[in-house]
Amino acid sequence: MIKIPARVYRDGMVLFLLGCLAIAGSFFGHPEKFDRNQRVGFAAMIPESPGQWSQVSVKSSDVPTEQLGINEIYQVLYSHPSYGQVALTLEYTSDSRREFELHYPDVCHSIRGDQVVPYPPARFELSDGRFIEAAMMNWQQRNGGYNAVTAYWYVTPEGITTDTMRLKVKQALSGLFSKPEAAVMVRFDAFYEQTLSPQKRTDLFNAIKTLSQNIESEVDSRANTILYKHFNQEDV
Repeated sequence: MIKIPARVYRDGMVLFLLGCLAIAGSFFGHPEKFDRNQRVGFAAMIPESPGQWSQVSVKSSDVPTEQLGINEIYQVLYSHPSYGQVALTLEYTSDSRREFELHYPDVCHSIRGDQVVPYPPARFELSDGRFIEAAMMNWQQRNGGYNAVTAYWYVTPEGITTDTMRLKVKQALSGLFSKPEAAVMVRFDAFYEQTLSPQKRTDLFNAIKTLSQNIESEVDSRANTILYKHFNQEDV
């Protein structure tokens, strides 16, 4: 008898449940997004030059909100004299049902055909002595495109989580039976070109942690709460 790994079994059951919820939701018609026009204002809260990092490029969502599945996307590429380039991506959705959910890194890269290698979670130390857990993975774009080591977490009203499948089920249930919850995604990508050796992976992990620490130590209390503690609608 073939023994199915616990994680594969769990993810399979999650996908089945999500399918059932999608079918159930179809009986209620196409949902209208809650608070579509709300913005967090990521561009104003993120420092331009945290520590020894400098901005290389910035990309913010400037299309009409009715064309966005989520409310706000903010991407900035930083460069460091020792660590190289690391990108920060922030996403906010006021309504996390499937049509409007975040771009979950592990799911989105797999769907588009990238090679994804998950790593054990990493602990990030904050300036007040607390620690948060970040999901870690490596992805390689198909056809020889970009390669990066990625760290990410989701900020919800209950706090920080890294479990994509659990979050998808929770938000689907919330959307089916009550008003959907808002959520923020914090994501760092450290890019590389050569083969990813163990030492190179460690260096990229350290680059991500350093940038996160530099940003966290320079943002104000509102931004610190939204990115590193919990997220509520009143924080907007």
